[in-house]
Amino acid sequence: MVALVVGMIVLLVAFNLLDISVQQTAQITERVDADQRGRHTLEIITQELHSSCIASAVAPIQPSDGSHPGSDSSHLVVMSQFGSAPALTPDLHVISVTGGQMTEDVYAGIPGGAAGKWTFGASPTRSSQLLSNVSAALVGSPPVVQPAFAYYAYGTNGQLLTTPLSTPLSAADAKSAVAVTIAFAAQSTTGNPDPKRTVTFNSSIVLRLSPVPTPATTQFPCA
Repeated sequence: MVALVVGMIVLLVAFNLLDISVQQTAQITERVDADQRGRHTLEIITQELHSSCIASAVAPIQPSDGSHPGSDSSHLVVMSQFGSAPALTPDLHVISVTGGQMTEDVYAGIPGGAAGKWTFGASPTRSSQLLSNVSAALVGSPPVVQPAFAYYAYGTNGQLLTTPLSTPLSAADAKSAVAVTIAFAAQSTTGNPDPKRTVTFNSSIVLRLSPVPTPATTQFPCA
């Protein structure tokens, strides 16, 4: 009888350890999945921002023009183009974070426009999902919800201001937006919201061709 009881206890402990092991394995697997998916998405956005200074002193971050969306806390609207030609016509990239999805619409640039006077098609030529199961990033202690996109200008001392520009961006503020922060939390493809299976991403991109002199004389992006 004693041996039977001891055997049952051993089995219960073994099953409990197995259950814990399975849960931990699933947690690690899903966190790795979330990390890979989030890093890939962040790399896409980073590359587009790094390729946004198409012409000197032309601001790449865009406000609404009445025909296309404008940049705000959940939409990043930026002119960008890859290539090595002396003159490039940028496309307009609209990255949106809504309803747990991060998507991108690309409006093709119409060739022939002068630098800074480019126009874009009325409808997207390409639409894609960058990331599913995305949520707001929580940063700090206690955790504070971060906007998906925030925009910063230089102060008179040549340093980035610590207070972001108001959104949605006005035309004047868009011209002074020299830095963009990106913040989001990626879940695995299963969509499990468990914080232990979620990875937070937070990055800042400065849109400059050269360092800003101090005191700043040219505080604009792509200068």
